[in-house]
Amino acid sequence: MQIKVYGTGCSKCKALYENVQTALDVAGIDVEIEKVTDLQSIAQSGILMTPALEINGKVVASGRVLEPKEIYALLPEQETACSGEECSCCSCHCSPNGHSEDACACGTQEKTEPSTPACHCGKSAAGKRLLAYIIITIALVGLAVMLAREQRTAPSVAIEDQVSRGMTVYYFHGNVRCKTCNAFEQLTREVLQNQFQKELSEGEMVFQVVNVDENANSHFVTDFGLTTKSVVLFRQGQYKNLDQIWTQIRQGDDVFKSYIADSIRSFIAEQR
Repeated sequence: MQIKVYGTGCSKCKALYENVQTALDVAGIDVEIEKVTDLQSIAQSGILMTPALEINGKVVASGRVLEPKEIYALLPEQETACSGEECSCCSCHCSPNGHSEDACACGTQEKTEPSTPACHCGKSAAGKRLLAYIIITIALVGLAVMLAREQRTAPSVAIEDQVSRGMTVYYFHGNVRCKTCNAFEQLTREVLQNQFQKELSEGEMVFQVVNVDENANSHFVTDFGLTTKSVVLFRQGQYKNLDQIWTQIRQGDDVFKSYIADSIRSFIAEQR
């Protein structure tokens, strides 16, 4: 398992690191937590706000300090062998095939056949299934929330001021910008100029590049639920975060441009 904590060393970054360590201790997982403090490395990872947590190559949180229980729920399920602890009912010990004795010493447990996979110290197959069910449920709830936030009515008065201007295409970035981040802006601008020139010239479409690290623009992070560099479409009080830009740009400039253009046309059609 690979775990990284991104941050420049602030108090929140340290708190996230400590909470990750606590969650790992509770889960009984011995793995080194990698600290990433270099600004260039943070930017190249596509992280807009710190502290951030990455598990096995996937950024699972950005811009806030997760509690240990939240981190625990995000950890991949680990195979856990029976610890050989004493049963709560008596002094006999557990083994992967049940009690090591023919029967529980206090007589409250029946003899377990060698083929029985359950372990009476509490780490049973049923317990693992329950834990897996809880983790899956949490993941599904998180996915539902993310999809609901992807396109909804924007709450901010500052954003609603843009409604009369038609459609706004935003590119959001932070103070630190990498080569890929600059490419997002350049390629998006090219798409608008080449394929939506009429809309731009008639004022039906506006392209805005916004630095969310500036105090005046920080509200956009909450308004649009931003976690990284993002292209966001906004029209008639509705918005859509084009959250596949990182995946698309890795496939080439033309693929990225097609994704932006198709997303804009689809979004406009949905508003009619």
